[in-house]
Amino acid sequence: MTSISPTFALQAHTLLEGGQPVEAISLCEQGIEVYPDYATAYTILAKAYRLTGDIRAAVGSIERGLQRLPLDRGLLRLHSQMQTPTSEQSGQQEPESLGIAKPDQPDIELPETEQPDIELPEIEQPEIQLPETEQPDIELPETEQPEIQLPETEQPEIELPETEQP
Repeated sequence: MTSISPTFALQAHTLLEGGQPVEAISLCEQGIEVYPDYATAYTILAKAYRLTGDIRAAVGSIERGLQRLPLDRGLLRLHSQMQTPTSEQSGQQEPESLGIAKPDQPDIELPETEQPDIELPEIEQPEIQLPETEQPDIELPETEQPEIQLPETEQPEIELPETEQP
C-alpha cells in the first residue's frame, strides 16, 4: 500500500470538483483505511458515490462514518438529507439535492432574507422582602495565651582590632 497523506480528503475534493468522482472514491477509500476517524473523508466519499449514481454506496459510506463518529454534525446532516425522499426514487438522480454542483454547473448563491425585529415585553420583577432575623449574641470564651520562654544563650565576646585614628 502506498503512503497516504493526511491531506487526501482535500485532494479527493479537488478530484470531485474536477469531475473525477471515481478517482475521488479510490483516494477516499484508501485514506479512510489509514485515517478512519476523518469525518470529512466520509462526506466526500458519499458525495463522490452520489455523483456516480451509486446511492446505496453513498448512504453506506455515511453510515460507516457514523459508526465511528456517531455525533458528527456534518455526517448526521448529510445522512438525513440522503434519507429524505427525492426524485431518485423515481429513477432520476439529482446530485444537486445534496449541494453538489455538477462540474459544468456554477454554484448558486441564495439571497439574504430579512429577519423581523422582535420586541419582547418588559417584565416587572416583584420586590422580594426577606424577613428580618435576629442574630444571636455569641460569646467566645477567653483563652489564655501561654507564655513562651526562650532559653538564654550566651553571646560570644567579639574583640575588634584597634585601628588608628588619623
